[in-house]
Amino acid sequence: MTSRPGEGAGSGAADSGVQALPLDDVDRAIVAVLREDGRISMRALAARLHISRSGAYLRVQQLEEAGVITGYSAWVDPQRYGYGLSAYVHLKIAQPAQPGD
Repeated sequence: MTSRPGEGAGSGAADSGVQALPLDDVDRAIVAVLREDGRISMRALAARLHISRSGAYLRVQQLEEAGVITGYSAWVDPQRYGYGLSAYVHLKIAQPAQPGD
């Protein structure tokens, strides 16, 4: 029997303090669908994955409680929202080592 998110959580955390939870194929499918459409109803989610509605609700709740699903958001079109310009900047700066350090 595989453990579900939220069951037996606890010991043996990695150095970062976060431990990956064992997810089965259904859990991964739920996350994939919710990443595509975070507003999908439990009924539609269950139908799409061929699982019961109560099973879908329970698994989503467990994924949320375990911290696998951390929230839901809306993607906004910047121009339609009223912003004329949008820029994404990624900087990677490496400072050379100083002699004597």
